[in-house]
Amino acid sequence: MTISVREVLDKLGLAVDVSLFKEARGVLFVGEYIVNAVGADLQGCVFYRCILEDSAFTKDALYIDCKALASCTIKNVFEFVNRFKGEDFVAYLQGADLQDADLEGVNLQGANLFRANLQGANLKNTNLFRAELQGANLQGAKLQGADLRDSDLYEANLQRAGLQGTMLNDANLEGADLRGANLEGAYLQRAMLEGADLRRANLKNVNLERASYNVFTRGSFYSYQLSVMQESSDGNEGEYGD
Repeated sequence: MTISVREVLDKLGLAVDVSLFKEARGVLFVGEYIVNAVGADLQGCVFYRCILEDSAFTKDALYIDCKALASCTIKNVFEFVNRFKGEDFVAYLQGADLQDADLEGVNLQGANLFRANLQGANLKNTNLFRAELQGANLQGAKLQGADLRDSDLYEANLQRAGLQGTMLNDANLEGADLRGANLEGAYLQRAMLEGADLRRANLKNVNLERASYNVFTRGSFYSYQLSVMQESSDGNEGEYGD
């Protein structure tokens, strides 16, 4: 007979059914296995280092009332996120463990993924417009065709990430680690690259029009720029024009 992890935890009394709480408002849940929070009053609640069933939350409970999912692991994250697709979708997933998650084509516009672990995640064609990814681990992530315009990737780890054809227009990549990343055909117009590490990055056919850099930007950035682009006609130091 096959028994699920949830059934084992239920039998041991370790799984938490938050819906049974008459008053859960403002509660801090730490290290719990959350199986159901539907119908619970989660206003101001914080879930920290919890394991969450993908069906545990309703849209209103999670994205209107709940304060944060910090450093949580989400079971079947693809289904979890896709249930809440829509124009008003804003995911609060700071510090969440989403390693190797399949999020291809998911709408994560404006998502808070501060210091989230997205190592090896499939984010192809994902909408990450204006996402907060400061300090996020995107090492080896597949971001081909993703929309990262105006996103904040300050000090993010993008080592060996697949960024072919990715839209990074106006993105903040200050201090980002892009060593070995594949940026072929990526769009980085007006991107901020101060202090970024581009050593061994593939910059073939990348659009770096008016991208900014400084003396702390490392790698083949300068030589590549000078070989394929003309300096900005306005003569501003640290920018390149058409």
